[in-house]
Amino acid sequence: MKLICLFALVIATSALRIQKLAASKKDYDFKAEKEAVIAELDQRFDGYREHCYPLPGDGCRCQETENGAKVSKEYKSDLECKTDEKRQRLCEDKQCNKEFKSINRCQTKEKCGQDKWAPYESCLKECMKIRPLPSNK
Repeated sequence: MKLICLFALVIATSALRIQKLAASKKDYDFKAEKEAVIAELDQRFDGYREHCYPLPGDGCRCQETENGAKVSKEYKSDLECKTDEKRQRLCEDKQCNKEFKSINRCQTKEKCGQDKWAPYESCLKECMKIRPLPSNK
């Protein structure tokens, strides 16, 4: 009799465990998870140049044509992987923020004057440079 009761107890606890697993799968929101992953990928790929792919962490690898041959180049920061327009906006927001604020209201070199415009241009020029990492070959 004790053996039958023990067997019934094992079956009952197994059934409860299976029900809990089934319930947890139902409660898991796959759609929200999928949307979060897509949003993260969109943010990461936003403004990338054509044929550029992110590397784990920071940076990217780009397929470029050099002297008629396709070569793969790596860049150490995501900023260097972006298109010119996106890279300029990121430079204005981050590295050249102070210089950009000083010319933001006047908008043109003629209205601002060379004394305000020159620091902005030099900062932007330095920020917009693309420096590929040395080749591993």
